[in-house]
Amino acid sequence: MRGACSAAARWVIVLILAGCAAPATRPHSGGVPPAFAVERDKDVVCVVEKLPNYLAHLTAVAGLPWRTKYADTWGQTVDLESHQILQRHAPMLQWGYGVTGDLAPFFVLLPAYLPLSDEFDLSEYLRALDEAMRRRRYDPIRDLYPKEQARLSWWLFDFEGFFYSRSQVYETYLRAVRQLVHVFEHNYQAWEEDVWRNVEQDLDLTADEMNGRLWSLDLLDAWEDLTGERFRGRRYEVLLTAAPAGTGITSIGYHRSLLSADMDLERMLGLIVHEVGTHLLVGLYQEMSNRDLAAGEMDWTTYAAYAGLTAYYTRLILPEFETEIENDVEVFVGIYRQLADVEPEAGARRLMERALIVKRSGW
Repeated sequence: MRGACSAAARWVIVLILAGCAAPATRPHSGGVPPAFAVERDKDVVCVVEKLPNYLAHLTAVAGLPWRTKYADTWGQTVDLESHQILQRHAPMLQWGYGVTGDLAPFFVLLPAYLPLSDEFDLSEYLRALDEAMRRRRYDPIRDLYPKEQARLSWWLFDFEGFFYSRSQVYETYLRAVRQLVHVFEHNYQAWEEDVWRNVEQDLDLTADEMNGRLWSLDLLDAWEDLTGERFRGRRYEVLLTAAPAGTGITSIGYHRSLLSADMDLERMLGLIVHEVGTHLLVGLYQEMSNRDLAAGEMDWTTYAAYAGLTAYYTRLILPEFETEIENDVEVFVGIYRQLADVEPEAGARRLMERALIVKRSGW
């Protein structure tokens, strides 16, 4: 299908990759390479942090992405009133499978991205959020974190644009916002005492195990060598959570993604390999989509070509990794294989350009 992509359609594609750029400096644990390792220019590491774990804890208690063993185990750490509020507003906190609830970016994804280290930072952010929703102006959030906001354009998700696209309806959400602010502030200490002290050590051990595997793969160099594209920055972080964190792995910034540790290590490794490629190639996707939009060809095909390119290279790095992808994306994977057989030295840019011509011409 040819023709310019509508604004609504562009938002659908953006929401699939909901995220933003991550700050460069944060407190970390679990990100130490093996003792024998030498320092690298670029690296992929799993890290463990408190605040994003707390946010994922509350959404799990809300029943997201569905009822889980985690929620059954730790749900009693949230008082009954808070539990009812979370479940009542769960649809607005949902993310994953291309669905982003109206409040999910601001109660989950953005605070997981921002450098919040404790309950006092969280409270400051929530007060700014409450003011922004009440005034229907993004300024209180932007003014509180100017450096972090300046880097949001590195990823595909536009928090400020999302905010203003829904600002008219936020007036009807003010009661829900106030209730959620109370829940997020009120339950922190109980979570820290009853949950965090029980899960932190296991998360650190998982991070150490994953970092050993990631060190062996040398992912950023591997992706750069295969594609000819370059990663912006030196460090890509995968933030591990004890609670389910959306579905699969969730981008919360160009340098940063959210991944639940409630799956086997091989599955986690495959998701990380694929996610790193998605981020490394995002600049190419943005360039191609802008070019195709100008030519009147911006549609699902552009995104499918990008997703297929990521899947193609992921399978070169981890041939055994399997993931469910759309039929159109799988078609592009096949096109890339054929093109690479003919032109084995072609980089990602050349392959994507040629694949789009092949698909749209019906060759």
